[in-house]
Amino acid sequence: MLGKPELASAPRFESNSKRVENVDAIDALILAWTPSHELHDALAQLNAASIPAAPVTSIADIVTDPHMLARAAVARVSDEDGGFVATPGIVPAGTPPRKARLGGTRDRRESGSVRGRKSEGVTTPS
Repeated sequence: MLGKPELASAPRFESNSKRVENVDAIDALILAWTPSHELHDALAQLNAASIPAAPVTSIADIVTDPHMLARAAVARVSDEDGGFVATPGIVPAGTPPRKARLGGTRDRRESGSVRGRKSEGVTTPS
């Protein structure tokens, strides 16, 4: 899958204990392979090879996910400006909005992103 069939018989990867000893080398191989594949393609290849894998989702992805919204697993939390921030979490029916603690003076308008992802287009559920 990595385009290096010789790794299957490499002595440094022949057992789990050897792979643990060489975890940095394994990480380097994976980090070299991953960026050259689109998410869907990478997941399909990993699944076909019976390798457990799932994408790391951002908060923006989670709070706009149709499944999360359908299961009412996104809360609307009031922010310091009287608006709302969407956040994942199971919310009992009829629970009033909670006040968000954004910490310090930096808020979502100033940061403009969550872990490097732009927040444009993220809408809070109603």
